[in-house]
Amino acid sequence: MPVKSFFKSAAVIFVLSVLAFGFIAPAFAAEYTVFGPKSYTRSSGSPVTVTDNFSATAGSYVLRVYNGGLQDAPTELVSATEIYLNNVKVVAPNELNQNTPYLEKQVTLTASNTLKVEVRGKPGGSLVVKIVGVSAAPVLSVSVSPDSWPIGAIDPGTTIVMSDSQKITVTNDGNANENYSLKLVNPAGWQDSQTAVDSNTYILNAAFSSNPANIGWNESNHALSETDTLCSSAKFAGDQTGVNVAASAGRTLWFQFKAPASTKVTSQQTIEVIVTAQLP
Repeated sequence: MPVKSFFKSAAVIFVLSVLAFGFIAPAFAAEYTVFGPKSYTRSSGSPVTVTDNFSATAGSYVLRVYNGGLQDAPTELVSATEIYLNNVKVVAPNELNQNTPYLEKQVTLTASNTLKVEVRGKPGGSLVVKIVGVSAAPVLSVSVSPDSWPIGAIDPGTTIVMSDSQKITVTNDGNANENYSLKLVNPAGWQDSQTAVDSNTYILNAAFSSNPANIGWNESNHALSETDTLCSSAKFAGDQTGVNVAASAGRTLWFQFKAPASTKVTSQQTIEVIVTAQLP
């Protein structure tokens, strides 16, 4: 963010830029069960169709058939079985035999589902049916727009807040809810403060809010530092927070800059603000 500042008789230019990072914690796809595991056994007499009803979130799942069961000492394997899911045959008789201990099928579930299993073959044979889903591993990504704030020429000790046209939108580009944290990187020759400005010492406050009028600017809750600080209901908050931000959702980030009381720095200075996303 290009910032032109005049302190005493020296012209100073500093750039405030905002960087965004998605911190990806170790995370893996998670498997969850929506049906079973349930055992079906071939009894004596004619084969019997067993019907089960269950609910699930509509989507794609995996149906698993364990011929002989799940226990360490499997029972007699079945030689033929028919399995219907929502009146669609998903396992045919010729797909299971004494040489097929395991079978897996991609299936589609609706909110309400009906599973029909008919075990055939030699009495005493059994199998287990289980239906699982796999949730995608969380991907964390965050973007900022615009990524700079042109403050313009200001006097020593001046306090200035972003205008509406300069506000920054922080967007969750990932597929999971995110918490944000903020920190700054000091320019050479200047030092941040969380209490008061001084010679070569400035304050940079930040807050998420739909409107800057809803921010009660104060250093204890809004001043940035070089320590990465997690957003909360009080920290860096106006009428919005950087907490539990849903995928694709945006937050508006505002800055308040309090210029140093004085400075002899005449070269261009750069302040970076880093927005980091992490899992709640």
